[in-house]
Amino acid sequence: MSILQAALLSVIQGLTEFLPISSSGHLIIIPKFFNWPDQGLAFDAVVHLGTALAAIIYFREYIFDVIKGFIPHKMINKKKKVVSAGVQQRSRRFAYIVLVATIPAVIVGLTFKDYIAENLRSTTFVALNLLVWGIVLILAEIYANKVKNPLPLAQTSYGKGLMIGVAQALALFPGTSRSGITISTGLFANFSRKDAVRFSFLLSIPVILGAGLLSLLDLLQNAGEAGISVLAILVALLGAFLSGLLAIHILLKFIDQKGLLYFGIYRIILAGVLLLAI
Repeated sequence: MSILQAALLSVIQGLTEFLPISSSGHLIIIPKFFNWPDQGLAFDAVVHLGTALAAIIYFREYIFDVIKGFIPHKMINKKKKVVSAGVQQRSRRFAYIVLVATIPAVIVGLTFKDYIAENLRSTTFVALNLLVWGIVLILAEIYANKVKNPLPLAQTSYGKGLMIGVAQALALFPGTSRSGITISTGLFANFSRKDAVRFSFLLSIPVILGAGLLSLLDLLQNAGEAGISVLAILVALLGAFLSGLLAIHILLKFIDQKGLLYFGIYRIILAGVLLLAI
């Protein structure tokens, strides 16, 4: 893999990971367009690591709120940080909800990772997923427009959290879009657009970090056999990180002004083009 190829794929990953248009789908389509060999699921997971780091930096305050839920109340007080017992309890409850919601993706990832890598990285499969979940995204946007009193994220239940976690597990299949399906599910769970995005990104970080770190270690140990230099891996991580920061900023502003409709339309058009080209 050339440095240019690694850089382009990393930027594509960074932009499409947080925009609800499927990063995995684009990472399969782009190499076919340029007639490049498939870079493999391991490389995809590594560039996901770059975007996970971008999410951690961008949402560091929210992440700290989740972490506080696992810190005993007395320890926080000793550090002279005034946190009421009620706030601490809500933080702990939300932290456990995030933890529980992460479990489905871990189970599906460990169970089906090899099968996905060997059988589902096809243009047809990607196109069909782009189409189906693009329609769901539009329906979620229509539903969100009818919700007059969105549910505050702090008041979410374990059931709603688990529902979004199951949706995230489905995003392991190429063409689905992790952010797209989890934001859509969050909207159907009566969250506001901002809270649906926030929960989507918080939920993605543990899974992406875990898969990315394991794949990074594997790639570094077998970089020569995989045809990927250590420099290309570093370029890919940096490119995904920087473009990921940009994509988060764009998405949050765009959702406030325009919603998710245009992303759904883009997915449907792209799916149609791919199906016609097959």
